[in-house]
Amino acid sequence: MKLKVKFTSDEAKEFYKDKDILVRASEEAAGLDVTAFFNGHETINYNGNQKYDSKFSMPLAPGDFMKVPTGMAFEPVSDDELELKPNEVWYVKIVPRSGLAASKGLSIVNAPGVVDCDYRGEVFILLINNGKSEIQINNGDRIAQAIVSKATIPQISIVDNITKTERDDGGFGSSGITGKLNIPKSKSNPVIKTEPKLVDTIKRDDEEVKGEGSE
Repeated sequence: MKLKVKFTSDEAKEFYKDKDILVRASEEAAGLDVTAFFNGHETINYNGNQKYDSKFSMPLAPGDFMKVPTGMAFEPVSDDELELKPNEVWYVKIVPRSGLAASKGLSIVNAPGVVDCDYRGEVFILLINNGKSEIQINNGDRIAQAIVSKATIPQISIVDNITKTERDDGGFGSSGITGKLNIPKSKSNPVIKTEPKLVDTIKRDDEEVKGEGSE
């Protein structure tokens, strides 16, 4: 499949012309890094109702959230190698970057965000600062990841009853928080006991990488 990208302004086109866009961190990485783009003369939605004049970077205070522009619009499309079934659609999932979340507490309000395949407007990232220090969001910062996904559209059927299970309506906290799950054994959920296997090395790019505890 392909992901078509359109720059939403002449400023964005000029900004991105000499830059790699939607890069992946490694050959087998699933996420495409999405960058912030402030064109210098737009208003930014801050905390849902405040609006600030954008320059080329914006501060994000602890506990605050901001609608960050990217200067890009997406269109995921099928090709000859990967086609959709009649009840399937492409969409782009927007998720946080783990490094920024771990080091600064930077995340996404509605994670994962969903960009529908028929949306043609600019993609915005709803960033939130869950950390304790102010974070400066600059032009070109890689602030999120985009993952192209496929969704199956179900047929909706209104019924009087749905299939009973052993779990029934057990919801929040019903499975416990310790290593042992509080889920009863059933035909559909057999309890299989397995012993964890530890290895000394793993393979990566045809090289042996020693695990912790190896000599």
